[in-house]
Amino acid sequence: MLQNIKTGARGLGLLVYVCFLMLARPDVVFSNHRAAVLPANCKPDALKFAGITHCVLDGEKNTHVVLVNLETAGLRFETALSLGPNGQECKDVNTQQWAVAGRGCSAGPVYPFETVASMAGRYPGVRVAINADYFGSKDHGHGAEGLTIKNGQRLDGWEWGDCDGNQLDRAGKIFHFRSPTACNGNDVNRPALTIARNNRVEIGYRAPQEVDNKALYADRFYNAVGGGPLIVVGGKPQDNTACNNADSFKALPKGAVCDPKSQMAVALSGDGKTLILAMADRDAAGMAKLYTETFQEYRVQTALKLDGGGSPALWYDGQIFGTSISQGKREVAEALLIFAPAARELDATVANSADFAVAEPGKPLTLNLTFANAGTRAWNTPELTLVNVNNQPLGADAIQHVGGVRQIAPGASLPLTVMLRAPTNAGLYASEWQLKSGDQNLGPKVTFNVIVLPPEAKELRERIQTEIENWRKSGEQKVDELVRQIQKEIEEWVKREASGLIERTLRQMGCNVTLLILFGVVLGVNLLRLRR
Repeated sequence: MLQNIKTGARGLGLLVYVCFLMLARPDVVFSNHRAAVLPANCKPDALKFAGITHCVLDGEKNTHVVLVNLETAGLRFETALSLGPNGQECKDVNTQQWAVAGRGCSAGPVYPFETVASMAGRYPGVRVAINADYFGSKDHGHGAEGLTIKNGQRLDGWEWGDCDGNQLDRAGKIFHFRSPTACNGNDVNRPALTIARNNRVEIGYRAPQEVDNKALYADRFYNAVGGGPLIVVGGKPQDNTACNNADSFKALPKGAVCDPKSQMAVALSGDGKTLILAMADRDAAGMAKLYTETFQEYRVQTALKLDGGGSPALWYDGQIFGTSISQGKREVAEALLIFAPAARELDATVANSADFAVAEPGKPLTLNLTFANAGTRAWNTPELTLVNVNNQPLGADAIQHVGGVRQIAPGASLPLTVMLRAPTNAGLYASEWQLKSGDQNLGPKVTFNVIVLPPEAKELRERIQTEIENWRKSGEQKVDELVRQIQKEIEEWVKREASGLIERTLRQMGCNVTLLILFGVVLGVNLLRLRR
């Protein structure tokens, strides 16, 4: 009987090992790319810059939207402050009167200001510039009021004599700007837009341990501008009560949604790949359209109001747009600058693509993709192919010819459908596809993640489908994190199934506990031998 156990262990060991080897293969899974694709209600300008699209909302002549593809090669951001009295850009948000000794930016009690157009003009290669944070507008006694970071250097905070209204330091003493000590609590009590070196964007409040960690300025918080209040939280536009309670801002007009009139705002798409800049004039209908149409279309979870009233200014390719109060000509303390290369002749973005599918082994699947022409030249469909680039075509031809005889103009979309088939073995498969025009790649690769589970894994299938739907809604978790989570759940399911199979086999063999332990030892030895 012992010989039978050894033979059974060897066979089961092989089965379990092959199953785990298949599940743990080191596939690199890339996130899908959805950026700089126009909302349906926006009339675009001609495409000029890679990853940047400017348009005007339909029917709202002074409601402008700029979509920024955060995955664009060569894209970068920079915080700009106004020029000081010495002709150099300010490096402090305080005037000399209220600054730490030897710092400050003024020749007296008044902080210097500058138009957004002038700030943009000082930097070669700027494509877009917008006004950013509030400032001491009544007495001109202060620059940007919130978190201010420029190329890894923080220019506000307690070390600069600036505690955003906190009156006590951490020792309980009155905060003194001339000899500052750490603030009692957070020295930044307003939300901010932070941008990492790799263009990852975050919008919201920063914890004290984050803003106190200078190491984060070298990467995660490489550039930052403050603002407030948050006008969209968790995907929901905020009413005046919520805005005021959260940010202690002045009372806003009754019935308005965080004062949508004369506003500049920034928002991040749910997938984290598109930064949305929006400016609306006094007519609240323009910003309302953003809430109800554009923000929803991009699954925006968080949006931040920047300085409004007469301060909004959008500088795009040498043109300045503003509200009717000042036409974008008001001098302000701070701007956010965006740099990008010129648009390429042939390029693409992914307007829509499937990301995950859960299927039973061998079942047919459909991959639907929509590409947008992000270049300056029309595509000829006979020259277009969709090519599988990781040897995982999942039953389809590795080269899909678009076919037909037609042209896809710049800004126009091209929908494609590929018929696939799920593999026969359970696991998670990544199928990567690249659109091409001749030998030239158009845009990024697109990854379709297929999760293959047998009919017996009904509970696991339902749980994974729920996780995928929650991920799509939240926009917070990165796709690689979700893939690792799903991979782990599949592995745990296989372990349980394998354990159950072993237990059932031993019971059928009439084994006792001692033999069960012996079986486990033999199985472990076989697995170790196989791994060698």
